[in-house]
Amino acid sequence: DHANPCHTAGSCIDANFRSPTTPTPQNVNTFINAANSSGLRAIYEVKTQAEKNTLVSGGVPANSVMVVEAITGPHFSVYNCSAHPESCRTLP
Repeated sequence: DHANPCHTAGSCIDANFRSPTTPTPQNVNTFINAANSSGLRAIYEVKTQAEKNTLVSGGVPANSVMVVEAITGPHFSVYNCSAHPESCRTLP
């Protein structure tokens, strides 16, 4: 529902993989590392704790995966915390 004010401010986006790329732990880590290298903060949002556990056991840092039961599908939320720091206050 894009409730975070960063969407209005233009300092965050939602992103996802396109077929044939799938959200394996390696692919999720690659995306997170690329975002971090660009000065951004990427959080991969999943619907269940089981999905999070699978990614974390595959090597994705636990603080980069968030369970959000209300989402319609797993995706990244990517934040520019330096441009809109208030949107990042509640991130893990």
